[in-house]
Amino acid sequence: MGLFATKPYEVGNSILVEEAYSWVTFRDNGPNICHTCFKFSKSLKKCSQCKFARYCGLDCQKKAWKENSHRWECKAIASSVEAKIPSIVRLAALFLFRALNSNDKDIRLVDRCRSFPYSYSNMDSRSDENDVDVLSRQRVDCLVEDLLRFIRLSHYPQHEVSELFEDNFVASLIRMLEMNAHTIYDSELNTLGVGFFPKASFMNHDCRPNCVALFTGGFHSVSGKPISIHIRCIRPIEAGEEIVISYLDVCLSWMDRLEWLKEHYQFECCCSRCKEESSLTIQQYSEKLVDWKSDWKFMNRMIVLSEREERASNMLRSFEYMNEAWDKCCLCIQTLYPNSPIFHWKQIQIASRLSYLCIVLKKYSQATEYLELYMKLIRDKPEWNYFPTVALEMLKLGKLYAYLGNLASAKKYLEKAKRIYANLVVKEDPIYQNCEKALYKVSIEYDWIVQQAENDVDGQLGIA
Repeated sequence: MGLFATKPYEVGNSILVEEAYSWVTFRDNGPNICHTCFKFSKSLKKCSQCKFARYCGLDCQKKAWKENSHRWECKAIASSVEAKIPSIVRLAALFLFRALNSNDKDIRLVDRCRSFPYSYSNMDSRSDENDVDVLSRQRVDCLVEDLLRFIRLSHYPQHEVSELFEDNFVASLIRMLEMNAHTIYDSELNTLGVGFFPKASFMNHDCRPNCVALFTGGFHSVSGKPISIHIRCIRPIEAGEEIVISYLDVCLSWMDRLEWLKEHYQFECCCSRCKEESSLTIQQYSEKLVDWKSDWKFMNRMIVLSEREERASNMLRSFEYMNEAWDKCCLCIQTLYPNSPIFHWKQIQIASRLSYLCIVLKKYSQATEYLELYMKLIRDKPEWNYFPTVALEMLKLGKLYAYLGNLASAKKYLEKAKRIYANLVVKEDPIYQNCEKALYKVSIEYDWIVQQAENDVDGQLGIA
């Protein structure tokens, strides 16, 4: 299954726009995110019954009550207010409530769940019984129990759902949503929640995608606007070609992508990019594989420790851990594996994170150095010229240079970021407006300085 183009598409074309069928915000986002449109506000209204859901106003509350089945969710949350209900459980319950209260067309979604493999081992008949399969089944079993309890607490008519709780239907539903739902993020790539988009869920993964998924909602413009997914073309697509996106950050190395996809989606990617990078790596480093894996584990451990320290608000310690990962990566590139593409991708990943930590720690000059290296490493990868993560790094670098007074460099990177965003987002998007305003301000100052310099030269030469 997949999505295929019925006509040619050019860069920047919108291929699919679809409203979320069901959606939830992440609990970690706190009380300042509207549970309907995801708009950030410090003056949201709290649901009077469950005391958990928050809304911009009456429109968002009505939409949640009617379209996202909060009328049933509300009772369940109110009865389990102390429990931290997993997001996937809430999403599965909202999906079921809406599907069972809709027309016959939505029954197809229920039937789609019935046929979905409900455990990791079932997804691949060739996989052997191992600890990973046992642990994954235990986790799914726990989520199934949570969902069944959640539905009982909602007081949803049990006779309507009793027949669905047979033949591992609930486990299949959870696995289907885990694999097919989309993480929702804003223009600055901050994660907000998770939603299920029926048509978009058919898109398959490729580490060299031809499309990118973006989202709009209340956080995008005005409150009350529904959460929608926008599939944008980032390289030319021919009629009949499959429409593919990347399930992860394209700037990750082959080894990181391999491990992440296996852990979260239980498949080993065989796209053209993975074949190229894996074959080159195995051919060059088969004799050094033990050392190579040891270096890799060390770097990933440092990254995990850095993220843990960041969550604890110890940013300086987080920065120190990332520096250790950076030193190890540079050593690998300089001495052990100078031509390995995977270590160059690792360097890109670490440089991006180090630049972020430098900004938090107000080490702005050092941040520009890491971002400049990021741009240098990504420059020979033209397929990423229209990717949101690259545009965001360019925007950061442009604004940093503007703050530091290097207006020529600021203008260069802000212009590049604007060109990318012009093909990815609508002009009303806050990040596009942010980029446009920053570029306008820098251009005015830069042009004035250039004009003053020309006048000084003319004056020295005696030109009227």
